[in-house]
Amino acid sequence: MGGHGRFVFAGRLDNREELGEALGIAAAALREMADSVLCLQALERWNLDAPPRLEGGFAFALWNERERTLLLGRDKMGGRPLFYHRGDGFIAFATTFNGLFCLPQVPRTIDEVVLGDFLALNFFEERRTIYRDVLRVPSGCYALCDARGTRIETYWTPRRRSLGLKTHEDYVEAAREQLDRAVRPMLRSERPVAVQCSSGLDSPAVAATAARMLAPARLAVIVRVPPAALRTANSELRCLDEGPGVRALAAMHPNMDVTEVDDGGLHPIDHDPALRFAINGMPVLNPLNHGWLSGTIDRAVGQGHRVMLEGGWGNFSLTWGRNSSLHGLLVRGQPIRLMRELLALRRVGRQPFASVFRHRVLRRLAPSWLRGWRRSRLGLGFGLEHGGFVDPQFMREHGLQDRVRALGGWNEGRVDADPFAARSKWLVRSNEIGRDWQGQTPAFLGLEKRSPLGDPRLIEFCLNVPEEHYLRGGWTRALARDVLADRVPPEIYANRKVGVQTPEWFARLSLQREAIQRDVARIAASPLASRMIDMRRLRAAVEHWPADGEEAEARRAELSAGLTRAVQIGRFISWVEGGNAGPF
Repeated sequence: MGGHGRFVFAGRLDNREELGEALGIAAAALREMADSVLCLQALERWNLDAPPRLEGGFAFALWNERERTLLLGRDKMGGRPLFYHRGDGFIAFATTFNGLFCLPQVPRTIDEVVLGDFLALNFFEERRTIYRDVLRVPSGCYALCDARGTRIETYWTPRRRSLGLKTHEDYVEAAREQLDRAVRPMLRSERPVAVQCSSGLDSPAVAATAARMLAPARLAVIVRVPPAALRTANSELRCLDEGPGVRALAAMHPNMDVTEVDDGGLHPIDHDPALRFAINGMPVLNPLNHGWLSGTIDRAVGQGHRVMLEGGWGNFSLTWGRNSSLHGLLVRGQPIRLMRELLALRRVGRQPFASVFRHRVLRRLAPSWLRGWRRSRLGLGFGLEHGGFVDPQFMREHGLQDRVRALGGWNEGRVDADPFAARSKWLVRSNEIGRDWQGQTPAFLGLEKRSPLGDPRLIEFCLNVPEEHYLRGGWTRALARDVLADRVPPEIYANRKVGVQTPEWFARLSLQREAIQRDVARIAASPLASRMIDMRRLRAAVEHWPADGEEAEARRAELSAGLTRAVQIGRFISWVEGGNAGPF
């Protein structure tokens, strides 16, 4: 930079060879070059045209001393967060909340509207964070800051294009190439990588591809399973134990070393919820699941790994299936194909035609008020207040319902007329707060999680695959099943069951009952928490505890999601108000 600026970089670049060739860097020099230097050279060559060329998970800041401008950039999928605060005569930035709060000039003050969004499951706030006056650079964007202010520019969104392919087999082969290209650069690490795996389609796709590329080198595969004492057989529709599927996968790839984590007790992060907040300065969306899965991270770190691959983003990319539903065909005016798929589903799934039509088509076409009535009769809840026991007055005071509608959230059960636009929105513009959490973990846990199925090039390919390739011959997620048939066993690619995280959820929640009861009083004493959370409903949920697992299962959504999220938000507010004190 010729002494006229400063540059900092955090993360990794996944297309080093492509960038090196475009920049004219010799192969030998490129092998010795750090990602930070490569990124800087790209910025010096292409300026604001550089970010669209960069693939990977990263955040950077470039200060131009001559022009007195600061460029803050973040990768396309938000793999690394980037927060900033503009104060009196200064701007501070960091990839972690706690990094910013090391500066006494940066206030740690909750933004109650955004925290209310979190509680109500509004996933579409892009710039504001849970802290007032701490903003984020959204995924796929850069921020140009000078004395006049900050300008946010979006530099990447998936583009519509024809893939130029003809047959289903052509799409399968092309998707395999895309999957291989997505996984390969994410295996780059100073130490061997691990894979967090299940018996679904997403993470086995990553694990199997990684195993083939690494062979004969070993690949650590870590799977969370229920404790032996609480293990039950899989049902017809639900997978309650991921172990058998992962073992079948390992039998197909002998270089896999499988570790099954079956801890029956609570994780330290469950015993002391303040640990969550101290680590990343924020709550998590599903605390029960988070505690359940934390043992796999501990095991990976204990084995010496510093990188863990996972199957995140697959549901909206390679293993897409939601909009490829039967009722979607009817809504989009394809009755002939609907009948063909209904007959195929009856044949493949061995279900009566009337039953398939009623459950897969008519029920999903019911108006929202009827779905809400039915869910309420079943104790499932349906609405903003169900997400985390949001207080109705707080919801009205801040216009949360109108805010969710304006931002385009809460469309459960809706079939999107434009699947490309809907999937793009969820992939690129949703759940920034979840990306905030995951992207901060390397700084505090020493483990970076990478999601090959969130590779932007793979995503753009999958978005442009016609919908008929995702629903085919009575099989949903048909493209992924056919893609993976060359690398995973039929126990996985032909599995129709839905995986269940924390299948022993009630046993784990019951272990926390006393702590929850104790903390309800502390939450009620917080002015903000008692306004935001419906305390009457929270107390009722705790006081009317299920007598057994069967009764609890009928209230699963209320207790495992609504109750735990509300309690965690209350604890977080109390933690901030108490000067970050803990434990509870």
